[in-house]
Amino acid sequence: MLPTLILGLWGSKDWVAYLRIAQRILNVPLMMMQGISRNLLPALSELAGLKDMRRFRETFVRASVATGLLISSGLIVSLPLVHWAVGLAFPHDYQRPVTTIALILLPGFVVMSFSIANDTFYLVTNTLKAGVVLCLVGLVVNTAVVALSARLWPTFGVAIGLSFTMATATMHYVYAWWWFRNQRRLAPAAGPG
Repeated sequence: MLPTLILGLWGSKDWVAYLRIAQRILNVPLMMMQGISRNLLPALSELAGLKDMRRFRETFVRASVATGLLISSGLIVSLPLVHWAVGLAFPHDYQRPVTTIALILLPGFVVMSFSIANDTFYLVTNTLKAGVVLCLVGLVVNTAVVALSARLWPTFGVAIGLSFTMATATMHYVYAWWWFRNQRRLAPAAGPG
């Protein structure tokens, strides 16, 4: 909501519409993440309860990479359909701007597609506070980036800022890597079983 308000401030209502259409189309493959995330929570919770950090880490990484590759592939393969679908559902002059915005948003959506297990990771590892702090820092930085981008480029700026915002999900990967690295040093893996 905030990015569209920022775009409305420096851009036009047409560009708000183009952005929202592109976002909605690209969000379709990301909806698969919700179901996978719900199934991942019990599996990771069980491994954390068993204190089997090796299997916990492997499951977390495997789930993140596999779903990220699957959803990213879906995004990339469906991208040519964006132009066609917009042409069917909206006036002809929407096709080019919506397709361009979708291309700008694509890198951010690809990075986000690997974030399937981030929420589950913070819940299961009891590090939700760290996740909240990272998100708050991200909120401040990303809002500034979106606003500055919108000011510099009233048409595509918000899309550039949003793509950057979604790409900052990498900070959660870095935190998870750091957490797993520290856990490996502090606690031995569980025995066979």
